[in-house]
Amino acid sequence: GTVEYGANAWREYVWLVGARTENEELHAELDALRIEHQSLERALGRIERSTSLISYQADIASTTVLAEVVGGGASGAAKEIIIDQGSADGIAAGMAVITSEGVVGWIQAAHSSSSLVVLINDVDAAVGAILEDTRVRGVLKGRGGRECELQYINPDVPVRVGEIVYTSGADRIFPKGLPVGEVID
Repeated sequence: GTVEYGANAWREYVWLVGARTENEELHAELDALRIEHQSLERALGRIERSTSLISYQADIASTTVLAEVVGGGASGAAKEIIIDQGSADGIAAGMAVITSEGVVGWIQAAHSSSSLVVLINDVDAAVGAILEDTRVRGVLKGRGGRECELQYINPDVPVRVGEIVYTSGADRIFPKGLPVGEVID
């Protein structure tokens, strides 16, 4: 009986070690699949954004260049980004930066393979704007946070929450009619 019991215990031990090894291998495989899944989701997001921008390029009259954000500006207080297109790609200071959803900012400085973009919510940023309903013109001023402020609108002009604000073209950076934002207050 003693020999038989020892053999059974040994078989159970071997089975447990084998199960633990297989379990560890399955966890490692699951982790690798999760990482691959996240990578594929990011790639799909990039493809969807590019497709949207390409279709938007076809709808606007001016020449456009596709670019991706590759970093933030040097100053934490300033609202800046760095894009992966520069003077070698035809980018120059003062050019408008837009997405298919609307205005982003403008090129402050173009280097050979990258450019610094000032965002419209920077405290020093201002964009000529026009209200959707009344067609009244004003200036959209950055406040340094997520929101901008629409200035120089006569207090008698009715402005509704949800009204879309477009570029007026008066700033000579952005063409007229690009969406800039939506009135929230």
